[in-house]
Amino acid sequence: MRELEQPAERDCDDHSVTDEVSPLPNGAWRVVAEAGPIVRLAVPLVGAQIAMVAMSATDAAFLGHLGPTVLAGAGLAASIHATVQIVGAGALTVLAPVIAECRARGEGARVASVTRHGLALAVVLGAIGAAIVWNGGLLLRPLDHATDVARVAVPFLLSLIHI
Repeated sequence: MRELEQPAERDCDDHSVTDEVSPLPNGAWRVVAEAGPIVRLAVPLVGAQIAMVAMSATDAAFLGHLGPTVLAGAGLAASIHATVQIVGAGALTVLAPVIAECRARGEGARVASVTRHGLALAVVLGAIGAAIVWNGGLLLRPLDHATDVARVAVPFLLSLIHI
């Protein structure tokens, strides 16, 4: 965050020096000063979230017409896929701050090493995640889900792999 200076004094027309009185409590002016840039960064993210919710609602609306079994199967497949995706992405999010810290310290060799290891980790996690999603039907059998729901979930799972 950039450092901002709070104006303490200013010259008046009568050449006397007076203190500016801030209506905000001490330190709160920084929050107000950073609100604009934060909102500019947040608006596209909020839009993306709204679009994702709208796509899920559209999927549910279309699949609901096909019956409760199809809707349940698609929901089960989406839940499995989302879990795998969140675990994989969560494990990789640590890389950005580590790489940024290395760059800030001027450790170029370490940046390259962390990046290579991060890419290797992404490939391994992606392969594990794809194997879980690919074999989702086998994983659903011992969980005692309704056979019809599991049978419907498998094609949805396979369509989410993005091969």
